[in-house]
Formats: sequence, structure tokens, C-alpha cells
Amino acid sequence: MRFGLLAAGSVLVLCGLAMVGRGWVPRPSRRGLVRLARSSCPLLLAFALYLGAFVVMKPLAIGDQPQYELESLTLAYDQDRNLARSYTNPAFTNIAFGGPVPTFWIDAFPYTNRHKLIFVENVGLPLLLSAGVPWVKLVESQAPADTRWPWSIEIIVLASIAAQLLYRLLRRFRPKERGLTIAVWACTAFCAPLTIYASQIYPEIPELLLALIAADCLTRKPTVASGVIGASAAAAMPWLHVRFFLVSALLVLALTVRAVAHDRSLGRPTSSHVKAALPILAPFIASSAVMAIAFQAWYGSPWITAPFRLPQTRQPQTLLGAYWSITDLFLNPRTAALPFAPVGVLALGAVPLFCRRYGRWALFALLVAAVYVLTVTIEGSNIGDSAPGRYMIWLIPFGAFPLLFLLTEYRIARWAFDLLAALTAWITIALVIQPPPGVTGSITFSLLWGWTVNFWPTIVHQGLHDVPTVLAWTGGLLILAAWIYLAGVRRERSVNSGNATRTHPQRHATGQGAYPATTAAPRTSSRGIR
Repeated sequence: MRFGLLAAGSVLVLCGLAMVGRGWVPRPSRRGLVRLARSSCPLLLAFALYLGAFVVMKPLAIGDQPQYELESLTLAYDQDRNLARSYTNPAFTNIAFGGPVPTFWIDAFPYTNRHKLIFVENVGLPLLLSAGVPWVKLVESQAPADTRWPWSIEIIVLASIAAQLLYRLLRRFRPKERGLTIAVWACTAFCAPLTIYASQIYPEIPELLLALIAADCLTRKPTVASGVIGASAAAAMPWLHVRFFLVSALLVLALTVRAVAHDRSLGRPTSSHVKAALPILAPFIASSAVMAIAFQAWYGSPWITAPFRLPQTRQPQTLLGAYWSITDLFLNPRTAALPFAPVGVLALGAVPLFCRRYGRWALFALLVAAVYVLTVTIEGSNIGDSAPGRYMIWLIPFGAFPLLFLLTEYRIARWAFDLLAALTAWITIALVIQPPPGVTGSITFSLLWGWTVNFWPTIVHQGLHDVPTVLAWTGGLLILAAWIYLAGVRRERSVNSGNATRTHPQRHATGQGAYPATTAAPRTSSRGIR
């Protein structure tokens, strides 16, 4: 079993590398090798920086990380999910927990049998980590004091592939703006939350990779292969965490609609539309059916909420709880990502104009993000024992698209970008040198980076002490978004009226009152990113 898992993990790594260098041929020419090396630079750079940050930070296993590791050991050696024996097995607990497991740290419950303890989280991440178990055992035999790093390397590899895929998507979005694309990509891929979590044993980084694969397939020419690959990636997301079920369903729906619309544009009959939709729907339907059967066996109910019915850890949702959850996700420096990646302020401000310019696909992306935020808000939970920004990790890279759009359309925004990007880079470096404590309730701001987030609204849950600050920040973000949107609308009308009347040819020839010469002409609608 161990050697089989090792072989499966090696195959996954090889497949990932093959996807990155898909232009490779058996006997590549020198030009082909150079092109492959250049195309792989984002992957190699991301791996080097993420690995360097991991070595400097030396993060401890906090929160649910030891639970995921313990279940991966159980899957590899016992071939089941019963953690009752694993919690008392020193060979497992010494690796995952560093010793005996305190009672308060046990996060598994006897859902269907009092002799079985099933972990409350889904099996996807432990199953992924089980491929690294042979390496962990090999390291343990050589250096028992530090055995967990092969799992972190596995997550770093996934984060690096995600960074490479993000760069390809940005290059496809703005192929003529190489310099700006690199700047936006670097500022996004190496912001503090992504850099910190690139080595952490949590489901957010694998979720990000799956979401980027689905987005990549959505922005390509519709084919059966790309549709099935994107749908399979989306269908796998709930296996990592059930809160991604609605996001997965929406991504599969988008892939299906795009395939049917492409089939209809070719003038094919209705029966052909069904044939075009079935291969894309099949992975999600099969995955949901298997998950329902598995949940019935593990948790005693086929519903996706079944794992959380027994612990009774979720508090009843109220308006006050919703206020805390929404604010925590976006503004609270104890739990949010935005204070640690302030360049995201420009990305949020550009979202309304981005949706106007790119039409229904941009609005659909906004809907997916809103559904996820609503899901997390209804769940009513915080990020637990982890660094700030964990729940928003998989959404951060998608903010690079409205940010890149804003910078290519408005040169004046580049001044603000330079300042915020420098601040974002400083926060990343400072957090790597002095990482924040893991326990959310006792975060103390370091002198290196605390001054950058102290003016953000820190919510005190025993009262509403920071409501004025929350209102000020929210109002400021709305005003920024409205200003960018109205400026964009005025510029579109000015350019359109100038093109229609042609009354000032000299003015348009010099570029005055129009879009910068380096950007594309404004469009009022679009079918998507091409």
C-alpha cells in the first residue's frame, strides 16, 4: 500500500509538470528548450520563494493540520478513516502532534458507531497527503525531530503550479502588457496570505489550484477534453471541503452552458446539445453520488452538512453574527486577507467597471465569489487556529484580473499601485521574518508589520467598538469603486462619441481624451477573456 501511494504521488507530480510544459516534444530543439525554460520561470520562481519562506518561518502544526496528517497516516496504514486507534498510537501521534493527543484536540466523533471516530472534515486533503506518507516515514527514520516537511513540500508544489497557471491566465487576458502582467502576478502570487499558506496543511491551496484549472478551461476554446478536465477539477473541490459544494456546482454549470452555447453556434440540433452537456455534467453527478453514499456510511446522513450535525459547534446565525463574519472576512486584521495585501483595495475598486466591460462572465465570477462569502457567513465560524486570511486564500488570485484591467486602462492608477505593491511586499517580508501567532484570539502585532494594519477595524466581539471604522472603510471602498466606474463610463462615452463624429481627428491622433495607446479599445460587452 505504501509503495502504491508513493507511485501514485510520483505520477501526480509528473502529470503536473507535464501540464506546465505541455509544449515539450521527445527531441526538443534548442529553441524549444529555451521556450520551455522561459515558460516554466513562474513555476520555478514560485517554488523557490515559497520554499524559502517555509524554511525561514519554520511553521508549527496548529489548528486542524495535525488532524489532516493523522488521518493521512491512518489511510496509508489502516486503509480506513477510523481514528480511534490512531489517537492512541504513538507511531502516528508523535509525527502529527509531536506527542500524546490532548482530549480537547480530538476533532473526530462517533457518528454511526461508538467504536469509530471519524474526522469532522472531508477526506480529500488527507487522501492527497497520504501520497507523501512514505517520504514522511523515510525522514522519520533519518531525522525523528522534524518529520512533517515532506507534506509541506507537497503543498508548496501545488501552490507553485497554481502560480504558474495564474500567470498563464493573466498573459492570456492581457498578452500585450507583459511588464504589467508580471508586476500584478508577482504582487498577487507573493502577497503575505498566499506566501504564508503556500506551505500550510490546509485545503485552501489545493482548492485554489482546482479553481484555476476550471477557470483555465472556461477561458479556452470549448472542447470536450477541456470541458471534462474543468468539470472534473470543479467536482473534486467539495472533497477537500464541503463549503465549496455550491462553488463547484456553479463552475460546472458555467462549463455546461458554454459547451451548449458553442454547440448551438455551430447550428447543431437540440439532441447534440444534450450530448455536449453530458460529458461535463457526468463528473459532478458521479462525484456527488459517491459523496452522498460515503457520507451515509461515515456520518449517518447523505447531506453535505452531515459532518457538522454531531459536534454542535455552530452557533445560531443572527444579524450581529453576519456583521462579524462579513467584516472578519474583509477588514478585520485578525482574520482577513485584505489588511495584509492592501493592493487588493484597487482590485475591489475596479470590480464594478470590470463587470461592465466584460459582461456576463465577469458578473458570473462575482456571483461565485458572493455565493462563497455567503456560505462562509452562514456557517458562522472563524478561521480557528491559523494565520489571518485563510478563508479568502483561493479568491485572492482572481482579484488580479480586475487589478490588471484597471492598470492597463488607467495610467494614473499605476501610481497608487506602485505604493500599495511596495507596502504589500514589505508586509510579506515582515510576516515571513516574524510570522503572526497561530491562535486567532491572541494575535499580537509585530513591530515590523503591525503598524501597517493597526488602522484597520479590529472587531471586538464583546461590543461594537469599531463600527465607525468599519463604516469609514466600507464607505471609502464604495466611493473608490463608484469613482472608477463613473470615470470609466465617461471615458467610454467620450471615445464612442469621438469615433462617431470624427470632428477632432488631430485630438484622437495624439491620444488625448482616449484610452492609452498601449491598451485595447474600450468594449461595452464581451463574451469573456480571450
